[in-house]
Amino acid sequence: LPNVATATVDRTVAALVERKVRFVVITGDHTNGSLFDGPRRKDAWWSAVARALQPLREAGIPVLPVAGNHDSYLPAQRAGYAATFDPSWAKPLAIVEHGDTPLTRWPFSYSVDVDGVHLALAHIVATRLDPAIGRWLERDLAAARTARHRIAAAHVPLSSVIWSPTKPFVAQLGGILERGQVEMFVGGHEHVVWDEPVALPAGGALRQVLAGGAAGYYDYAPSEASKIRARCVPVIRLGQREPMRCKMPNGGAFEIARGRKNRHLQHHRNAFLLVDVAGESLRVRPMTVDSAGRVQPFYLPD
Repeated sequence: LPNVATATVDRTVAALVERKVRFVVITGDHTNGSLFDGPRRKDAWWSAVARALQPLREAGIPVLPVAGNHDSYLPAQRAGYAATFDPSWAKPLAIVEHGDTPLTRWPFSYSVDVDGVHLALAHIVATRLDPAIGRWLERDLAAARTARHRIAAAHVPLSSVIWSPTKPFVAQLGGILERGQVEMFVGGHEHVVWDEPVALPAGGALRQVLAGGAAGYYDYAPSEASKIRARCVPVIRLGQREPMRCKMPNGGAFEIARGRKNRHLQHHRNAFLLVDVAGESLRVRPMTVDSAGRVQPFYLPD
């Protein structure tokens, strides 16, 4: 934010308030910051972010952010992010901090516990793991051994869906998550909705879910390897360029078609995830909001 799709974010926030969700996690890239931003632009952007999210705060819904790469290239960007999200955004949830550096404390790396669900939010903005954040994550997950569910969230996915996965990163971060008995990893960054198991170093598998983009402003295409895993096949449909029907490896049906910059984009541009916890069950439902503010499933009927 801000961008021409700001109204889509407003409709999504309104839908979350209406549904009285327990809390909201934002998986980064609140802004489109770059290495060339000036302080005035930074201040205006973060003001727009705070305004858009304010209805959640007014409804008493905790907001749990992680920074994206575009939020944290420069010290001024990191300062703007930290100044925007003071700890009151998480109330009434209690923030747990194990860190001794700025990036291993709120609002960069921290955790919360809600009814037996441990949520570890880590500052991971590139496919290389900061050693201090890796140590923080190890300590945090070790302290959560008795939790009923352990979920980790960060900006950059463990395993890329739009590029070839970075094997050393998967091994390093995946090893920490595997030792910490994390059952689901939630990421952003790649601007696609995706849900599939990722192989871990010691032979296990971890469910990775990518949230897509709430604004639907920048969209990217799944890689050729990802399309194969999703069993994408051509379909005939007037008005679309090379449409394909796909099946999410761990989910429902979706379609892709040629769009922005000739990429094969998913059929719904904006998306968010609803996660329901019931006992030992974790249910993830990708959703979208239409122009009238109506919430619909992201997946298509089979």
